[in-house]
Amino acid sequence: MSVGMRDSTILEQIPSPDVMLGKTVHERVREALRTSVIEGILPPSFRLRQSDIATSLGVSVTPVREALRDLAAEGLIRMDAHRGAIVRSIDLAEFIEIRLLLDALWPVCVRLATERISDQEIAIMEALQAKMEKHPKDYVLLNAEFHEIISQAARAPRVQAMLDSLRVATNQVLRTALGTAAPNRLHEGIEEHRGILDALRRRDADAMILATMAHQTPTWDAVEAMIRSAQQENADV
Repeated sequence: MSVGMRDSTILEQIPSPDVMLGKTVHERVREALRTSVIEGILPPSFRLRQSDIATSLGVSVTPVREALRDLAAEGLIRMDAHRGAIVRSIDLAEFIEIRLLLDALWPVCVRLATERISDQEIAIMEALQAKMEKHPKDYVLLNAEFHEIISQAARAPRVQAMLDSLRVATNQVLRTALGTAAPNRLHEGIEEHRGILDALRRRDADAMILATMAHQTPTWDAVEAMIRSAQQENADV
């Protein structure tokens, strides 16, 4: 079966392996596909046909097959006996688990970051905020950089590792919210960043925690409501 027009358009957005880091074709293809999943280029439930990906990237099927095997081991995709490789989507139980973890981790990370962040790091966040306000269409990527500086500033490797393990799911939730669940969150989020920056400048950890959780909670509430509604509709069918 030939690739559909929608699938073809999606595959065309995968970065070229030629510009990715890696010594072998397999490594570069894996990085291109990993980046595409993390950044939402390959959406949840998208079917990954090896031959179509190979054609789109200009490589043989073998490195694609090896890359998909690696991504399945990382939990970014799942291998379905009938449909092949599929980008993982989040069900309600997994969503709730991830949300509970983030609600526990972020206050710890934020408190440490407020105490340890440098003036230079705050300046970088201010520059990212200015870019978001000028180019809101780039919000998802710039927002990820904005919050990554906070998590790095905590200087807490164990907390960082746990947050990194949740990054793919977090990006999926954000893209779902901005796309269908709560599209107004883009402009609201940009406004909320100002409160986060103000708390950081004052080195006020309590205010920083409140601002960060107020920024995160509406997005997750909207996506949780959407997942619950979809699950209920499926149960009623």
